Amino acid sequence: MTGQMMDQYAKEVEDFSFVPVRTYHKPRKIDKEYRRLRVAIGISGWLTEKDEVVEPWKVIGPEMEAFALRFELQALLNLGNSLTTMIRSAAWGYAKSEIIKRTVFASLTAALWPLGLLKVSRIIDNPFSVAKARADKAGEVLADALINRAQGERPVTLIGYSLGARVIFTCLKSLAARKAFGLVENVVLLGAPTPSTAADWCLIRAVTTGRVVNVYSTSDYILGFLYRSSSIQYGVAGLEPVSFVSGVQNVDVTDLIAGSHTAYRYLCGRILRKIGFEDVDLAAVEAEEEALRKATASEEQERKANEANTKEGASEAEVKEMEGKVQQKNEASMMDWASEKFKAGGASASSAANQAKNWVQRTASPKTGDQSASKDVGGAAGAVGGSLI
Repeated sequence: MTGQMMDQYAKEVEDFSFVPVRTYHKPRKIDKEYRRLRVAIGISGWLTEKDEVVEPWKVIGPEMEAFALRFELQALLNLGNSLTTMIRSAAWGYAKSEIIKRTVFASLTAALWPLGLLKVSRIIDNPFSVAKARADKAGEVLADALINRAQGERPVTLIGYSLGARVIFTCLKSLAARKAFGLVENVVLLGAPTPSTAADWCLIRAVTTGRVVNVYSTSDYILGFLYRSSSIQYGVAGLEPVSFVSGVQNVDVTDLIAGSHTAYRYLCGRILRKIGFEDVDLAAVEAEEEALRKATASEEQERKANEANTKEGASEAEVKEMEGKVQQKNEASMMDWASEKFKAGGASASSAANQAKNWVQRTASPKTGDQSASKDVGGAAGAVGGSLI
């Protein structure tokens, strides 16, 4: 899954490639010893650093050959930077106390979101909309890759959280439309920002030979807020069970995802164990849960510091300050991403850094999350396109 054959499938998606979750320092002659009869593909829903393409999926045990799907790296980094800035803000802290007085769906259907939160929504709405559209395109490309047997003749398990789950949702609907049955063995969607309509999930069930699992949390306020401008009349799979579809297993993780959509990043392994997924690396699960505790403590500490220096709500000056923070994070992410691309193109480390700096200065937009991929740093699959065989 890491050869050059993926390039032709990924013309409209930046950075589309399959990245091995485990790398072995091995002689080429014993490469086949590390092959497995089953393939798992994990898909992350946002990123705060590029290593998070792979890190959440180290919980998949070595009994399966695990890959992470890398796509639209910059769009997912922009989303992650905006998301973490928003949930660490004083406005989100004040908003939580208002939101918990009613259900997420009450807020969605009646548009009863706190005014202070709506003021800061402009730092997250555009990055989420862009990343959601790119996830839909990536799903179509993933369907092409599976139909063209990038995985060989082996059954595939697809696991994704947040927009990663949307990639899978789109992929399976595309497979159903093309009557491509028997390619996907199991599907696990965690906190999916997708419709929960029976018609859509019947299609997903039809093209999956094994289990279809919808993991949701009724108190995922972040997902509800992000999805508020979408077609909520069709439901949200990440917030409620899928009804009237035989063969879809609904798993409620409200006790684990207590209002924080971002916890999915660290709880993939624990949730996989809860649903009875066999191939789980327990040491990696413990490491991820420890990382969650540290991330939660850091988040609370920063939010309290912001609350101490902020009046209830969010002033225009405070929102602009948040936009500035996001812009700085995005530019740092763009530098890292562009440097990697120029290195892949054959540039030395110092030359890649200089070219990346110049590219960022040319392409960075003053509006949050409004960076566009440049043809100068490589097309869709770039130098890292791949197949699974």
